[in-house]
Amino acid sequence: MTIPIDLIDHDLLSEDRITPRILHNFGVAEFNGLEIYIDNIRLVDTYTEGAVPATTVLKGFEKEDEMNEIIPITERYDLALHKKSEPGDVAVTEGENSLAITFAGAGAWKQDFTIPLAGTLMDSIAALPPGARQRYTLRLDVIFGEVDESWNGVWLNFNIRPGAGGTSLGNYSMSRVQDEAHVRTYSLTMDQIELGTDDPGIRLVNQAAWGDAGHTFHVDNLRIIDTDNSPLKISDLKVTPEGDFAFTWKSSDAQAYALDASADLLEWSPLVTGIAGFPGETTYQADIGAREARQFYRVRVAGAAPPLSEDFESGLGSWRSVTKAGPGTTEWEVGALPIRRGRRTVPLSREPIWMPIMSRALMLVCCPLK
Repeated sequence: MTIPIDLIDHDLLSEDRITPRILHNFGVAEFNGLEIYIDNIRLVDTYTEGAVPATTVLKGFEKEDEMNEIIPITERYDLALHKKSEPGDVAVTEGENSLAITFAGAGAWKQDFTIPLAGTLMDSIAALPPGARQRYTLRLDVIFGEVDESWNGVWLNFNIRPGAGGTSLGNYSMSRVQDEAHVRTYSLTMDQIELGTDDPGIRLVNQAAWGDAGHTFHVDNLRIIDTDNSPLKISDLKVTPEGDFAFTWKSSDAQAYALDASADLLEWSPLVTGIAGFPGETTYQADIGAREARQFYRVRVAGAAPPLSEDFESGLGSWRSVTKAGPGTTEWEVGALPIRRGRRTVPLSREPIWMPIMSRALMLVCCPLK
């Protein structure tokens, strides 16, 4: 199971503990006890340095077409689009509508329907090796309705399974936690769920203590969060006449970059690090040497750019003379700073008379000569 830290609604810096609560709900003819083992409680950081998490809505249930795509398994429910009735309508968490599921009879464990996700981002995720899916988190908001007098308890279990069925990896349940209507968010990293490339959907299973009068609850905002969505993307890749690769990406002169290579999108090896970025765009030509038949490349931020350093040994480069009013009229050139000693002029050094600072402006250093 996974507990997303961003969905915990109390202060994690306080002395309060995160207390696991085990809800058991099973029926056997003769119960002789149950042993449960808990191990390896750990914190997994799926966010990549420099990445900007991106959310892709797979099903927002805004249109009837999304509702009509649902594949029924039982006939004990009716589906409808619920339109937001007011700004504070708890039954809608994204957009203007949600999916309303109305059951006509008493609650019992049944697989009710499948939400197909073919033709969405889920196709690409399903094609990845399980380990490479950890960057993707699947989330779905479930809005539990208010409990009334027909209920014989306050429990309602909502279970999600892979679209292909089965109860192994990816079988995830959550329950209502109060009598009033409230929202709970199902969240699972995609390396924990079995996905078929032909059927990457999810199947919904329900069991609850509502009575014969039935019950309505809602689901909304089925989405994928990519926690490794780096703004750095290789925008151009060319093979040079020498057989090297020329990589181009959008960049900043305040950052240093690295190029990595991988044969499987899981294990990455650095090709080169410490590439100084240029304003707007950087192109780097790399000798990639021997490589696998299939090779993937990525660019990443490798820290701040090194301090600006310029010795002017190769000329002025991109430096220019300016004044507050605009381009300067003084002619500048690179040369040695002389010191007069009597009637002789002795070169002090090859150091220039400009001192660059981090903003790439120029500072004139005046040294009186006697």
